[in-house]
Amino acid sequence: MHGVVAKHETVHPEAERLIAALRLTPRSLDKRTTQGQTEENREEHHLLDRPRDRPVRTAIGVGALAFYAVLFVAGGNDVIAARFEVSVNLITNILRVSLFVVPVVTGIFTYRLCKELAARSPTAGEPEAPPGADVVVRTPEGGYVDVEEPARTPSRNKSSRAVAKLSASAMA
Repeated sequence: MHGVVAKHETVHPEAERLIAALRLTPRSLDKRTTQGQTEENREEHHLLDRPRDRPVRTAIGVGALAFYAVLFVAGGNDVIAARFEVSVNLITNILRVSLFVVPVVTGIFTYRLCKELAARSPTAGEPEAPPGADVVVRTPEGGYVDVEEPARTPSRNKSSRAVAKLSASAMA
């Protein structure tokens, strides 16, 4: 039987083009959904924003990751079918539906989660200082001391607060 060649199924060419187009469009989707329709938008943009501050961008990214995760799992549909002792066609059909449903569901879930986190954030749009952040203060002798700043205090000169704490602790 050395003349028999196994027939392998490949991805349909239109599906390959669709996947390539989806892979190449995140930049244009991001531009249309988060920064307006016009090219005149020249304001400052950051890629390292917190995900909760850019919910659409985050939802698109999570949806894209879910899309590729389903494709990854679909690559082993025969192994999954053998492991769970079900038909390969059943697994294939489930994964076909999942390829379109899972990214949409995860994207919507992520969008809502980011919106909720942004609404709970007391300083929306501004970087948060960790509660109980340490302040480094120089002592009169020339050394440096870590002074723990109380969490969420009213805005005042940080160094004057730290010096007041340091002098109070030195007198005690």
